[in-house]
Amino acid sequence: MKNIASMDDNIHVYLVTRAYQTRHGNGIMTNENIPHNILIDTNETNITNEYQGIFKRSLLDLDLLLYAIDKDDYIRNAVNKTLVITCLDHIENEYRFTLDGNIVYCGQ
Repeated sequence: MKNIASMDDNIHVYLVTRAYQTRHGNGIMTNENIPHNILIDTNETNITNEYQGIFKRSLLDLDLLLYAIDKDDYIRNAVNKTLVITCLDHIENEYRFTLDGNIVYCGQ
């Protein structure tokens, strides 16, 4: 971001995330104990395998995302920024995420 931001003071930053979070391996993952409605995508290339371990999915943790944004000076201070959420077609029924430790429910 530093090099891009130096090119133009009026840059528009698009932050892109899936509608849910994923992780490979045995380590902890936020929200992994909350039941989810994330469909298995048959075209997904991220799968459980012997090299990366178990592939896990869970509700998007917006607090974790906001923490990451806050750690980058250029993104945090960008005047024009938009969060783009992809893969909503991987969600069955209503969309849910967590914020401040609470589940936020969005309609279908």
